[in-house]
Amino acid sequence: MTRHIYFIKPIGMEGPIKIGCSADAAMRMDGLASWSPFPLELVVSVVGDFKDESLIHQCFHEFRSHREWFHANVRLAKLMSDLASGVPLALALDQSTRVVEKRNCGGAQWSEGMRRSMSVMHRIDAAAKRRGLNYYGQAPAHLTDLIETAKSRPLTSSEVDAVDAYANRRKAA
Repeated sequence: MTRHIYFIKPIGMEGPIKIGCSADAAMRMDGLASWSPFPLELVVSVVGDFKDESLIHQCFHEFRSHREWFHANVRLAKLMSDLASGVPLALALDQSTRVVEKRNCGGAQWSEGMRRSMSVMHRIDAAAKRRGLNYYGQAPAHLTDLIETAKSRPLTSSEVDAVDAYANRRKAA
């Protein structure tokens, strides 16, 4: 599965900027938008994994607002601009300010099963909210059961298709 490092911020504002990792950055933005008081935009998305995300967080540690959100700054704006213009992450990221933080939570420390489970949960949650439901637990039980299933094994193609079908249907008018 190809993952992407994404940079999301409120439209028309310099920050705060969310630096995250997801298999589907646009869908992740939709999920974040349901909780945000401001409309959000995807500034840039590049191929990368959870280790790359953690490295970026370490390089911008002094600008961390909370969790994966960072205050706008010149260095971060340059990184996003360089990535948007096609500069590879390895060349664009200045690691001279890197500080390794000891953290016990977050995606970089998750097992592969937990990553699969959280991915399924986020997709179902975003789709449930588009349907006017409050959270993923209000989605059909056969789908929410797949969140637990994904912890122990990869989903079958028919299970993935069921999640995709639910996630891609918009709220009925």
